[in-house]
Amino acid sequence: MSRVDDLPAHQKATLQLLLKQGKSYDELGSMLNLAPSAVRERALDALDALGPDTATGLAPARQDEISDHLLGQQRTAQRAATRTFLEGSEAGRAWAQAVADALAPMASGALPEIPAASAAGPPDEPGDVLTAEAPADAHLEPSSRLGGMLLLVGGAVVFVVLVALVVSRLFGDDAAERTATDRPASTQDGTGTAASTATGPEGGVESQIAMTSTTSKSVAAAFIVQQPTGRQLAINGQDFPPTDKTFNYAVWLTKPPSTAVRLGYVGGGVKGSGTDKGRLVTGANPDQIEATDPKAAATIRTALKDLYDYQQIIITREPAGADSTTPGATVVSGAIVRP
Repeated sequence: MSRVDDLPAHQKATLQLLLKQGKSYDELGSMLNLAPSAVRERALDALDALGPDTATGLAPARQDEISDHLLGQQRTAQRAATRTFLEGSEAGRAWAQAVADALAPMASGALPEIPAASAAGPPDEPGDVLTAEAPADAHLEPSSRLGGMLLLVGGAVVFVVLVALVVSRLFGDDAAERTATDRPASTQDGTGTAASTATGPEGGVESQIAMTSTTSKSVAAAFIVQQPTGRQLAINGQDFPPTDKTFNYAVWLTKPPSTAVRLGYVGGGVKGSGTDKGRLVTGANPDQIEATDPKAAATIRTALKDLYDYQQIIITREPAGADSTTPGATVVSGAIVRP
């Protein structure tokens, strides 16, 4: 097992989105409803854990600088300054190489090069201070990193409060025979889905799953929220192609060789313009639909109860109005790992 596998789920998910999709701290913060500084602190904590266990004599500020470099989060001038430091710092190169080796399997391409030693000797070490040019995103001091993690949980809770929860009506012939008048008019969207507004969770975020694509820029973060009545799911994605009259997105849990449970369709679709362009916001809460669609609620509740029996959560493209029983083309997927 690699050192990355030992990271907390929220840190591993952050690295996956930064390295596989090339997202910036700003872009990832927007997707997760977090300050970019909180995203950065999560990433720095992860790289702290991946570095050598023994003390290296590397100042914390320098370590953070190298972390930004390895994650591709520096401007041109910052990259040049960090390379100059690494050329003259044996401790810096050793720490950077150890972390780069751990990150390499996660990256979609080559990580920034770690330069060889310079014949000019080491540069002056300023001690535990930041470099002259601050990163593009605000920096939380190392003592505030716990605050960044709390911001993550707080942001996830706020997100669950606001998310439009979606379920499918297509779980059997009896449900398929219902007419639009059988469900609240405000939730009918013409694709066989229903949506409702979530209530604030009394539990906490159990885990987060990074959902990525190998063929597009689409990314999503799935939040598993533990409630007194059971698990709920909330998903926040970005850079999704806009839906139209021909297709919609669906959310599934899958495991080999061929098991797939559809949790529902994305009721509001994805817009092609405006501030919400490309944004996919959805989720599943069986409590919300218990009265109107008990069969669908039972299917979702059982699937989420057995969540860790599945291997992946996926979002697929499905023909509009279709009663899909097997997943269509996968847009993004993420591995389900027990926290």
